Amino acid sequence: MKARTFHRLLGLALFAFILNASVTGVLRANAKWLYWKDRPFRQKPVALTAPSVGIGLVFEVSQEVFGPETRIGRVELKLLAQKPFYLVAADGPGKKVLLVDATSGQIIPRIDPEMAVQIAKSFVGEQGHVDQIEEIAAFRARKASEARPVYRILFDDPTRTEVFVDQRTGESVSILDRGRRFGLWVARFHELDFSGMSQIALTLLGLGLCALTLVGVRLGLGGKKTRNTQEVLK
Repeated sequence: MKARTFHRLLGLALFAFILNASVTGVLRANAKWLYWKDRPFRQKPVALTAPSVGIGLVFEVSQEVFGPETRIGRVELKLLAQKPFYLVAADGPGKKVLLVDATSGQIIPRIDPEMAVQIAKSFVGEQGHVDQIEEIAAFRARKASEARPVYRILFDDPTRTEVFVDQRTGESVSILDRGRRFGLWVARFHELDFSGMSQIALTLLGLGLCALTLVGVRLGLGGKKTRNTQEVLK
């Protein structure tokens, strides 16, 4: 196959990918203006007070659950649904976490759906009503390193907001609405991230563009050399 024919066919094959990268790149660059609206945490700020349960008791109950040889890596005092809790994270494989009620010292294996709804409502305001609650045993947010057990809470607000709340920690793992769902699809198309093939697809695309460029340079230099030869012969 001649270099010029190969260059033409390769350019046609890569055209769709280049166009996709260009369009999705423009969309991502202007996401906040077009479709990705920030959702600030709307829970009214509440000042933390000294918890009834001391940090020593938190370490004791945590080691009873994790085991005496487990090393505690982080203890965080936080408010969930206006109530204080300790979030305890252990070092090592498995990323063990534990929620402890800072008022009673009670271990919370997982938050209940009512608390999850209260946490989720802080992102939609009082006008949002719950349309559906679903338990998902293993939900993996985009770019997350591990799957988590979550509550999926869908609201009937105009943007159909979804909030995914971790059943173990009460953290909001992901917040979606119409604009954000569209934005995730844009990101997937831009990164060719389908079925975990992003790295392979982007590698092949990069190699194809390199080949297209090198063949194009060769054709350009070859054409210039031919013109120079013709001028000398004249």
